[in-house]
Amino acid sequence: MECLKKGENKRSLTLLKSITARYPDLSGPWLNQGIIHINFNNLIEAEKAFKQALAIYPDNPYTLNMLGIVLREQGQFKKAKQHYEKALKIDKHYAKAHLNLGILADLYLRNFPLALDHFEQYQALQPTSDRRISGWIKDLKRRIRAGKV
Repeated sequence: MECLKKGENKRSLTLLKSITARYPDLSGPWLNQGIIHINFNNLIEAEKAFKQALAIYPDNPYTLNMLGIVLREQGQFKKAKQHYEKALKIDKHYAKAHLNLGILADLYLRNFPLALDHFEQYQALQPTSDRRISGWIKDLKRRIRAGKV
């Protein structure tokens, strides 16, 4: 949709709602509605849209990752972790799910070994090293060696 690419969120949302009304068995329009709701910081509606998309296509790692992000932002860390892990079970090379699971493990679960593992996997999947993630990996290794786990 051209309006979605242009960042016309309100117009895009209206069009997507009409598409889902006519074709309720398509998961893509639900997924895109969820993304727009995130842009509006409407996490409850984003969660509903992602869950609807997953009800149609439960093995979409992208949707699972997006729902994990929304759940993390709502403080539902255990559920977020489950969604990231399911995304990675479907596609072990899905870098964004590794990154998001690493962030969740580091900042929210305080599980530094898990965070390190997923940051390293994310980094290994990048065509060139991400300097920001390299710094996080160094810091995690330092914290783990210092016994701050």
